[in-house]
Amino acid sequence: GQHVVQAQLPKDAVAADNERWCVLELPAQVPVLVIDENVSQRNAEYFRTVFQPSDRVATGIAPDVRSSRYLATADAETLQKFHAIYLMDVARLDPVARANLERYTRNGGGIGIFLGPNVDWSAYDELYDDGQGLLPVRLTAPRLLSAGRDEAGLVASDHPALRVIAGDDNPFASTIRFSRYFGVPTGEVAAGVEVLARLGNGQPLLVERRFGTGRVVVMLSTLSPTWNNWATQPSFVVFLLELQSYLGARQETPFAQAVGSTVQFPFDPKLYGPELRLKSPVIQLENGITIRADEPSADVETDPAPPSAGPREPLTVAGPRLSGQRSTGQPGVYEVTAKRLDGTGVAETHALNVNPEEGALALYERDQFSDQLGRNVPLVAASAVALDEGADDRFSWSQWLLLLLPLLLLVEQGLAYRSSYHPKSAQSDARPRSVATSRSKFRRVA
Repeated sequence: GQHVVQAQLPKDAVAADNERWCVLELPAQVPVLVIDENVSQRNAEYFRTVFQPSDRVATGIAPDVRSSRYLATADAETLQKFHAIYLMDVARLDPVARANLERYTRNGGGIGIFLGPNVDWSAYDELYDDGQGLLPVRLTAPRLLSAGRDEAGLVASDHPALRVIAGDDNPFASTIRFSRYFGVPTGEVAAGVEVLARLGNGQPLLVERRFGTGRVVVMLSTLSPTWNNWATQPSFVVFLLELQSYLGARQETPFAQAVGSTVQFPFDPKLYGPELRLKSPVIQLENGITIRADEPSADVETDPAPPSAGPREPLTVAGPRLSGQRSTGQPGVYEVTAKRLDGTGVAETHALNVNPEEGALALYERDQFSDQLGRNVPLVAASAVALDEGADDRFSWSQWLLLLLPLLLLVEQGLAYRSSYHPKSAQSDARPRSVATSRSKFRRVA
């Protein structure tokens, strides 16, 4: 289903471009195409064992096993739905199949090629095409290896698909043995080709090259345990799963919509009811608002289904468009939901973001200002009108007035105190008694 990813930066002077949204479409299963012409389909069986081990264990990878004729008959759109294509010991490819694979890879697809005893290595020169084709290296006849560990083992790089067996003295790599492989002339590869793993004798075993925006990984030996025992080792399961993840990671640019652009919902009145629900950053209601596709407003337009629309893709030819600043003028997530006539619901989510160029702040040059304001508007630099501190020698009373102001306040307080009424205290009104009077009274009492 659709999942929303939000990225946020710390606050700065321009807050509008600090948040961005993206809608990811995650399928329930990832389809992969496996080309295996062997009658027993032994190689494909190992793929199924790894990708679909049982009903209770789901990897999300769904292999579709076909013959090489399928590559020549399938159109580009059909092949593009596969997240990776694997060739298993295919003898040769006809020109149409080769052209379809090249187009698939140029558009971002990933191809994994495993060789074997059925491969016509001389015919693979067409796939190599002097270094311009899909095959990263030119092949020579198969070569035998001795059973010794030094020659029959492998040394893996720190590639994402090989990390399980990478490193010195790796226990998983130490048990893998090869008995036969396809050689490479002079044992070297051209520039732009990466050797992911080598045999113990130093010859390339796993090579990769970029083709367009896609990737091609080739193993110069078999997938099944015919020329090696890797498929019987625990690390083989991890290798295949990581290889699929690597080949299936397409180098695609996510679709982005800018604020104010049109949000379109695929709508067919033969399949959906007239009412749609809209949620957007502008609408604060929890359940959104209801709009009717059969009653367009200033912000909702309806495209009628063209007469030529056939039953193959009825949902892509018509739909209400939400446009205008009032509807799509705010960045964020816009969700349109509808109900099918059978009662089930369907939703379309769109992410609208601010144009990133609006956050690319830069100083305006003088010529740019002149172009914007017109050549008749004079421009003067700020440094030309800055006042010099010593340029004005005229006398100023403001500083003297500021110095006299505290003195004037003190004089005013003194005059106010002197002119105000101050009553005498009670102690000052009491007459003091003389000492003689007090003594005479003391004598009379005695």
